[in-house]
Amino acid sequence: MTNSRQDAVRFSGLSRNIAILGLVFAVALAVLLWRLKRLIDSGGGPFAQGDWLINLESGVVRRGILGDLFLRVSDATGIGLLQLVGTVQAVLIVSVVCSIFYAALLARLPDRLLLILVSPLLVTFWVIDTVGAFRKELLGFLAFLPLLLPRGTGAAWLVPGLFAVAVAGHEGNAFFAPALCVAVMARFPKQGEAWRRLALNASILAVAAVGFAFAIMVRTVPDTTAMCAALTVRGLPPEICAGAIDWMDDPPGAARASFHNLLTRYSQSGAVLAFAALLAPVFIAFRHAPRSAIWLASGAVVFAGFLPLYVFAVDWGRWMSMLMFSVAFITMILAIQTEAGWLRRPVPPALFLPVLVLAGSLGVYHYGGLPVPGFVPVLADIAARKLFGVGLLP
Repeated sequence: MTNSRQDAVRFSGLSRNIAILGLVFAVALAVLLWRLKRLIDSGGGPFAQGDWLINLESGVVRRGILGDLFLRVSDATGIGLLQLVGTVQAVLIVSVVCSIFYAALLARLPDRLLLILVSPLLVTFWVIDTVGAFRKELLGFLAFLPLLLPRGTGAAWLVPGLFAVAVAGHEGNAFFAPALCVAVMARFPKQGEAWRRLALNASILAVAAVGFAFAIMVRTVPDTTAMCAALTVRGLPPEICAGAIDWMDDPPGAARASFHNLLTRYSQSGAVLAFAALLAPVFIAFRHAPRSAIWLASGAVVFAGFLPLYVFAVDWGRWMSMLMFSVAFITMILAIQTEAGWLRRPVPPALFLPVLVLAGSLGVYHYGGLPVPGFVPVLADIAARKLFGVGLLP
């Protein structure tokens, strides 16, 4: 094959991949913003917005700093509390989705990266499972974004600060620390950049340790009456307190009880099989990577970093999503910062198409990571409800 023909084939593949990713992200973003507006207009969700409004009115408690900030800004500006939270969520979602798309363009979007980015554990996860959307891991994703920018911007030094905001907002974001450290290693691979790697990773690990220790020390408050009253007095419905806020006065054994309930009531085989199937794009992407032992070890570190979350809380689908987002960011950094010829090998159609179909048809539920209908069936259900008033899914 001549060079001109090879270039034409590569351009054709790039155009196809950009069209696929652009369509998926545009539709997903439109659905997400539409759902977010409906949720805000209906009084907010007890988890989707309630978690962001945990505050310090009942005493110092984990996650309360961010909620208190929302109260103060709302009072100072006159902006409605729910509208303020919804606006911040919308900005974060648009920022994350658009940054990933921009980074994919910088990476020249090879087949193997595309299959990761259209995974139902990434952006479309929020469309597939509404309850799993609009959560505080958005802040954790934000910490990766400076590492996607081209060299020479100095933006990487924003990572520890953004990560500190994420951990202050939700202690679960502390478990991004191993993935962020691997991302820093990928961003600064050269021998002469060792001091940057050391400084950034030390800062990341320190933030994670301090933030998680603080969350353990102030895990709960005696009751959440004052915390909830701070919201209802500002016009929010009492139902906003019936989710994440109610958890703030639960005894330490409550999470273990929920974990035990999940294990006894549901089979985990479906979740494990679905997770394994949805990790296929990762194995495809890194199959031909050089220094495979290093990448296997790095992958094990990233995977192990999220394992404690599966015991602490039962939102297994969200933890799966956090892992896939981390892998996606690391893969994009490698594609942007290095030639990564192994990542640019085209995927044969006999493999590309089935994995793409799997990405569109299978999803996971935030509770227990149970398999559910995926992005395309959910979109078909939305269209049927709009056009005919009857959905296709239960």
